[in-house]
Amino acid sequence: MRILSTLLCLFIWTSIAAQEKSKTSFGSDFAKAWKRHKIYTLRLVEAMPEKSYDYKPEDNARSFKEMAMHLAGANYMFSSIASSQDSPVDRSMFNADGKTKEQIVKMLTESFDYALNAVLNVGEETLNKTSPWGNPIESSTTRSYREIFHVMREHAAHHRGAMTVYLRLNGITPPGFID
Repeated sequence: MRILSTLLCLFIWTSIAAQEKSKTSFGSDFAKAWKRHKIYTLRLVEAMPEKSYDYKPEDNARSFKEMAMHLAGANYMFSSIASSQDSPVDRSMFNADGKTKEQIVKMLTESFDYALNAVLNVGEETLNKTSPWGNPIESSTTRSYREIFHVMREHAAHHRGAMTVYLRLNGITPPGFID
């Protein structure tokens, strides 16, 4: 019985220690959705055979691997801005030329993990800061850093949708959506 109690206590302690803590409720909520984004995106990237990584539906489109590397770079960029940190990576490393599927999956995974760590460790004061932000719909506006995290998630979903189409155009049924 004593061994069973010890094992139960060890299990509970390990479970508590393994839970990711966030500085804000926003970070906790965002992290749940971001983890799903990561899993689903990586399942898509894994589903495409490496021989099709250079595929693009038309000449002026990004190839599948360029899109994956663009997404990895954007994850670092958005989360660095939104957490008031300098990006730990050089943008030039996201050039897709010569990269293998294994390297791309690794870099994409690391970018999702970096963004997750950023959102879990950002404080409320930083989330409420604002930054100038422009886009084709709203030419001049500002975004709170909290909103920039949302822009990052929308950006990831946008490119994930395109990657899904690339898979279908290559005769591959995309992995099922997770929610």
